[in-house]
Parts: sequence; structure tokens; C-alpha cells
Amino acid sequence: MRKTIISFIAVFMIGFVLGFFAHPVLARNYDVQVEVNDQLVTFDEKPYIEKMTGRTYVPIRFIAEKLGANVDWDQETKTVTIFNGSDSICLQIGSQVPTINNIAMAQQLDAPARLDNKRTYVPLRFVSEVLGQNVLWDKYNRLVRISDKPFVVTEKLSEEQKKRLMSYPYPVVLAEDNYGSQEVGETYKIDQKMVERKEYRNSKGITDEEILAKIREPIELLNVLKPNQEFITDVDLNYYIYHPVGPIRTRGILQTYEPDGTITEQDIEFGFGYGQRFVAEGEPRDPNHWFEEYDTKPLSKPKVVGKK
Repeated sequence: MRKTIISFIAVFMIGFVLGFFAHPVLARNYDVQVEVNDQLVTFDEKPYIEKMTGRTYVPIRFIAEKLGANVDWDQETKTVTIFNGSDSICLQIGSQVPTINNIAMAQQLDAPARLDNKRTYVPLRFVSEVLGQNVLWDKYNRLVRISDKPFVVTEKLSEEQKKRLMSYPYPVVLAEDNYGSQEVGETYKIDQKMVERKEYRNSKGITDEEILAKIREPIELLNVLKPNQEFITDVDLNYYIYHPVGPIRTRGILQTYEPDGTITEQDIEFGFGYGQRFVAEGEPRDPNHWFEEYDTKPLSKPKVVGKK
């Protein structure tokens, strides 16, 4: 019995020691990026996400260089003090009680400041928000977005957004779409480019409002969007190509309201077909209508842009 207890204690101690030393490695995920005012930040010491709390940590140098704060380190008390104008934040290594303007916070942090390889790391969201920054977590790109201005959710396309949407290449022929009229990899023949199609229809007396209503018609009739989605487009982003499925094409931004309250935006292109089906000789044709088959082409990855 005594041998069993000793063996158990030995196994326990080995497991504890191995677990103790392995924990710092296993508990962190370095697959994270940080963006400040739409500019991606390059780090000498990598930021990481602490898996237990889900909090992102950054080296204190980032706070000083990228967020414009002054930083002081007290070696004796192992305390970092961040100054921003007349405001100050004190974070002692390992302490869950930060001090803001010499007043200890009533609510404890679940992510205290840490020392790693003699480098001081601080919780990014907490420090950024105390410094008056806006913070978003973009799960699709594993990106922390920080901005000194409120994040903007698109309501109407700006000229800059329209230029970006127009800058994507026109579709190319894929093997599964190839009917022999063009080579695989070749750009589809374009009948009317973006802007040109609108101008042509304007010349026929069709207003922009009427064009936009016609663009939205198949999206609504074919239930293309989910209940939590919206599609924001513009009359300049409509064009016509010789595509086997969806020759009438429209670009825009697809907005999705996620269950967690975040709002994502993605550049996207839809292609629809309109007309009559070919039928055997002697059979009646259906009236002109939107075909049920349509083409969806993502132009960018989704990006978290705001929160409800």
C-alpha cells in the first residue's frame, strides 16, 4: 500500500512539473495580428492570445509607439505605468487589480500584466479602451482592430468603396463553365462594362432608381440573402458579360449580422440570368423571367466592421 502511495505521488509530481513547464507554451496562440487605424502593425516580439482567458497580449512597447502613450517601468515593484495626458494606468505584474488615476479598480482583471523573457506584456483591449481607443475582434482574419475613431458600418457606398469594388478583375472562364466558346483562364467577353451599362440605360430614359430596383429584383425574388443579411450596391457596379450562368452581374458589399452581435462586411459579386428557356420545337415557351440558377463570387474575405 505504501509503495502504491509513493508511486502515485511520484507520478503526480512528474505530471505537475511537466504540466507547469508546458503550460506557458500550450496556453498561448500566436496566430493573431493587430491593426491600428487600418494599418497592420509589425512586432519585434509577437503578440499572443492567452487561451484560458481569450485575451490578447501585446508588448508594452506597442502601447508607447503605436497608441502614443508614455510608459514607465518600476523594477522594484514590477509595475508598469502608462501615461496618456493627465491620465495614468498602473499594472503590476501578476496583479489583477489595476490602478487608474491612483484609484484601484473595483472589478478585477482576468488578464493581468505578465513578464515573458524579460519583456512586459499587457492585455490589449483593456489598455486600449482605457486610452480611449475603439477595439474590435475580427475572428475571420484573427485580427484585433484598434481605431481612434468609431468603427463605421456601411449604409451607402462611398466613392472609395466603389473604386475598390471596381478594381477587382472581371471573371475568367473556369473549366466547369467552359462551353468551348472561350479558353479556360480567359476573361469572359464583356458586352457592357461597369458604368457603361448604367449610362446606356440612362440614355434609354431609365432612371438610376429604376435601374437599382431592377438590380435588386432577382436578389429578392430568389431569396439570395439570409434574414440576417443585407446587400449594399450602386448602379455603377452593374455590368453584362457572356457568362453561362449569371451574365447580368452586380458587385457590392454583403453585410451579415452575426449571432454574437458583430457585423461583418464582405465584397461580393452576384450574377443572374433573365430570359426564356430553350424548348423543343413546337413546345410553348415560358414568359421572360429570372432564372433560378445564379452565380455568387466572393471578392474578399469577410471582415468584422462593428457591433450592434
